[in-house]
Amino acid sequence: RTHSGKHIRVKKDGAGGKGTWGRWLDTDGESHIDKNDPNYDSGEEPYELVGTAVSDPLDDYKKSVASIIEEYFSTGDVEVATSDLKELGSTEYHPYFIKRLVSMSMDRHDKEKEMASVLLSALYADVINPAQISWGFFMLVESADDLAVDIPDTIDILALFIARAVVDDILPPAFIARARKMLPESSKGIQVLQTAEKSYLSAPHHAELVERRWGGSTHVTVEEVKKRIADLLREYVESGDTAEACRCIRKLEVSFFLS
Repeated sequence: RTHSGKHIRVKKDGAGGKGTWGRWLDTDGESHIDKNDPNYDSGEEPYELVGTAVSDPLDDYKKSVASIIEEYFSTGDVEVATSDLKELGSTEYHPYFIKRLVSMSMDRHDKEKEMASVLLSALYADVINPAQISWGFFMLVESADDLAVDIPDTIDILALFIARAVVDDILPPAFIARARKMLPESSKGIQVLQTAEKSYLSAPHHAELVERRWGGSTHVTVEEVKKRIADLLREYVESGDTAEACRCIRKLEVSFFLS
């Protein structure tokens, strides 16, 4: 019925008559955009959502430090490794650097293990704060079960790294007791802590034993060792005394430089 009181007949197709909304607002049918329509507007096409990969800062950091560590193992340059780590930034991730450095050295020679310890001592306090050092070592101990899958002597290696860190004064002796409270009794991490405490840190003259285990000492810098080796070679060229040269090499006690 219209305002005038007249009746109108609605069309069978539901479009209505003059003055009605018709089927333009019919929501029961499927909407269709005809590109051949003179009034076609490409802006009416439905948008397609395209996903973009979001980069994980921690993953990026891990990849970057892996490159720094590989380069360090290749060159032995503590200063460059220190500079690269500083330049990388993301200091909140330093515990992951410690874990990566040690774990990457574990299935390599004693040379790399010694180099890892030397670098940790160089980074202590000035670059990586003591709390981060402790947390990095705890992450290593906590992951001992996983590391042991690929590295059978994980327990002994990690125990020696912890003992070395204590001897080098970058890890407090109380670390062992604190870490023990945070690990399941059945974990390999507990075995690591027990080995570090009983087999290394409780042994007579343990400091010297631990420092020399991998063939070096943090008390001798990379540059000092290079200079000593250069002097030794110069003397050998001048004298030709092989026995004396061998004796001097053994006296250096830095076999990790010579492998």
